[in-house]
Formats: sequence, structure tokens, C-alpha cells
Amino acid sequence: MQKGFTALYLVIALLILAALGGAYYFGRSSIKQPIPQPQVSTTPVLTPQPVWDESTGWETYTSKYGYSIKYPRNWQVITSSWSDDYFTYSVLPDDEVIMRYTKPNQPQHAGFPDGITLSLKKPQDNMQNLSARQWAEKIYPPGDTASPYQASVEDIMVQGIKASKVNTAFDGKITIVFIPYQAKMYQLSNISVSSSDEYEIIFNQILSTFRFLDRENSTERQFCGGFAGKECPEGYTCKLDGNYPDAGGKCVSSTL
Repeated sequence: MQKGFTALYLVIALLILAALGGAYYFGRSSIKQPIPQPQVSTTPVLTPQPVWDESTGWETYTSKYGYSIKYPRNWQVITSSWSDDYFTYSVLPDDEVIMRYTKPNQPQHAGFPDGITLSLKKPQDNMQNLSARQWAEKIYPPGDTASPYQASVEDIMVQGIKASKVNTAFDGKITIVFIPYQAKMYQLSNISVSSSDEYEIIFNQILSTFRFLDRENSTERQFCGGFAGKECPEGYTCKLDGNYPDAGGKCVSSTL
């Protein structure tokens, strides 16, 4: 009889231990494991700054002298004298048109408003067929220390034509571009007043849109590349239609 009770107690003890072990296992398995969290980058996000982009919809000015140029649509196009809150301006006899932009709510610089003024000059006769650099250095002789503006001349390409850019400095910046074409000298004059170089970037973008209409029809967009590897004239690059052997394309004016 004693052995029966002992066996019964042993069975009951084993059942209790089994129940406790199951509860322990169930409790352990039901504990939620922490879910790994993705690492958050601490690198600062740079906010893109607004840029003047031709693709946003610029206007086109077509000159009676046979060229066109694009400009931002919020600019003024002026053909006669005008006034603003600062000065009264006059269109000079050699000006064809003036394009102008003034940044609102900005402090003046040496008495001038923060802005840019672009003057498209009437072309002058170039019967001696001077290069743009020769023409520029006649007006701004190299090493002229007597000039109030220290001018530097650099060669650039405008629609495949070798032109010259004259850079001078004062309280703002004056940039003059000479473009020789068909016994004429074309001139664009830019005066910008700013604490940064933003207007120089804008001016270069505008200058890259300058087109002589008859030259654009004869040279711009002509076929290049292909099986024969046809090259574009000086000042133009071949914009291919694809990235594959013997691809063809069209000639476009080289970027300034």
C-alpha cells in the first residue's frame, strides 16, 4: 500500500513539473523580441536653390538685324527712356533694345539697385574684317593703366563663331561681348550689380541662346556622325541620337 501511494505521488509530481515547464516555455516563447529599427541618416538634406533655366519658358527676341536671343520672361524689354524708383535711364542712339531685371526688396550697392541690364547694340561696320579680339583691344588696349576699369579679354565661341568677352570691374561688373559676322561687329553689353556672381551665370545662359538666323538655318541641326563619322564645323558639337556604333545626330552650338 505504501508503494502505491509513493508511485501515485511520483506521478503527480511529474505532472506538476511538466505543467510548470510548459508554462515556463510558453511564457518565454510569447515574449516579443525587439524588432531591429532602420538606421536614420544624419546627413543634412540640401535644399536645391532656384536657377534661371531656359526650359522653364523663356521669351525670344528677334532682331531686325538678323539674329535672335532668349531671355527670362519676367525681364523688361525697353526701347525708349524709362524711370524707376532710383534713376531716369536713357536708351542710347547705338542701343537697339535693352533688357533689364531688378531684384525686388534688395539693398542698393554703391547707390545702384541690385539687378542686371543687358544692352543689345546696333551692329557696326567691320570693313577691315577685324577679329573680335582685335576690335576689343582697340577699345580696351592691353596694359592700359590709365583706364578707370581694368579690362581683361577672353576668347569665347558664340554659335560656332570666335567672339571675345571683355570683363571689367567697378562697384558691380561690366561685361561686353563682340561677335564678328559678315563684315559687321555685333555687341552685347551687360551691367550687373550684385553681391554674388548670379547675374554672370544668367548672362552666360542668355548668351548661349544667341543665334544668327541665316547661320542657324545653314549650320545648326545639320547631320553629323553616322558610318562616315561626319564632323561638325568649328564651334559646333555633334549631338548623337543614340549611344550605339555609327549613331548619327545633329550639329548644335558648343556650350560657352
